[in-house]
Amino acid sequence: LRDELGLGPGGGGGGSGGAVVELMGATEDVPAALAEMDVFLYPTTGESVGWVVLEAMAMGLPVVATAVGAVPTFVRHGETGFLLEPGEDPEAMAGLVSTLLDDRELRLALGRNARRLMEERHGLVGFGQAH
Repeated sequence: LRDELGLGPGGGGGGSGGAVVELMGATEDVPAALAEMDVFLYPTTGESVGWVVLEAMAMGLPVVATAVGAVPTFVRHGETGFLLEPGEDPEAMAGLVSTLLDDRELRLALGRNARRLMEERHGLVGFGQAH
């Protein structure tokens, strides 16, 4: 993905306004890791739910993800983030990430929508209305 974004091996500079792409791997402190992000990328090909997607959305992050399992019930293309088909060209995913990195207003709007959706569905108000 770094190559598609024009970032090179060091992470920063080149494309998308000097963005840094970091491949996180495992972490014990998910909220702290998410708080450092501008966009959450979830390119899985087989996980059914992807709880971390819900956590990212609750933190107000727009999500770029593959449309697998339950992910499309949360990530709404163009509303809370962007969806791609599994195995789709990496350049397509990189293009969507670049769009969000380059367009601050869009990034913030999708992030607000994502958080609102999580609050409505999984917050105290949503829980109370469902039960």
